[in-house]
Amino acid sequence: MILDAETAYPNLIFSDDLKSVRLGNKWERLPDGPERFDSCILALGSPSFISGRHYWEVEVGDKTGWVLGACEASISKKGNITLSPDKGYWVVIMMKENEYQASSVPPTRLVIKEPPKRVGIFVDYRGGSISFYNVTAGSHIYTFSSCSFSGSLQPLFSPGTHDGGKNTGPLTICPVGGQGPE
Repeated sequence: MILDAETAYPNLIFSDDLKSVRLGNKWERLPDGPERFDSCILALGSPSFISGRHYWEVEVGDKTGWVLGACEASISKKGNITLSPDKGYWVVIMMKENEYQASSVPPTRLVIKEPPKRVGIFVDYRGGSISFYNVTAGSHIYTFSSCSFSGSLQPLFSPGTHDGGKNTGPLTICPVGGQGPE
């Protein structure tokens, strides 16, 4: 899995191998097309998938804010965006240090005892679920179940805002040995 730079908010900076993303300090002059987010600090991952089970892990390190999950590939990337399942987004958000929520309707506040340094995301397309795991602690964070996906899904990433200089590190897609949790 890699990051899709064509979808990225213009302030995002990618590693050469498209495995890491962080927020830059200036707006890049990138071509604006229908696939690029223009108002939210988001980027999608590639490839997209329309069936099967998929698992990936993301190193979040000591970040104080991030968004991870999946979305329908057909979502609009322009203007204000509501991160909720009824809009095609299934994400977990670290809003600020030790404050987490799932983008359910209404949002679900999550209590995570040990802050994750690495987050695992497991999508079961046919089963209609997306689960999140604290790989660091070996624990479950949250599962969206009974999801009705329409069309292909893509991984979603946001390194968050700078948070006064405390949140400048990257999100990094990590190699995974197995196929994820069973």
